[in-house]
Amino acid sequence: MLNKPQRVPKIRAKSRVALLILAAIAISVIVLASMSTWLARTSAARLANDGVNATGTPTGEVCSFEVKKYRGSYVQYAAMYGYTVDGRRHETRGTARFGEAADVPTDAISVQVEYLPSNPIIAIAHDERIQHTPSKSHHLPKVITDCSK
Repeated sequence: MLNKPQRVPKIRAKSRVALLILAAIAISVIVLASMSTWLARTSAARLANDGVNATGTPTGEVCSFEVKKYRGSYVQYAAMYGYTVDGRRHETRGTARFGEAADVPTDAISVQVEYLPSNPIIAIAHDERIQHTPSKSHHLPKVITDCSK
């Protein structure tokens, strides 16, 4: 006596479409998250490998930005520097971070800026070694929140 093969219940067409849509959304989210992580990590590596140096001068502005940590967030400040590539002026924030806007040195003569020749907007201003003398005038620099000029 032969056993009849058991039939697997068929999934309805609507359910099948819904599963395909959910799978497509899940795959899209994974791909986008991977790409953003790759881009964030590779921009610094690309600057290290392919970066070109320029001289940056302080703009006198201080960038305020939020740093998010697993236990909350806080505000930090960095100096803004301008540099010129092929006759076009660009700005980037410095790598040195400060807890107060008044502590940011905006009186530096010049700093080294490293940028990508293919995309000069991607840059790092190396101001981490600038000696800062506390200001006795208590002059607060202009604070901006758009650090991506």
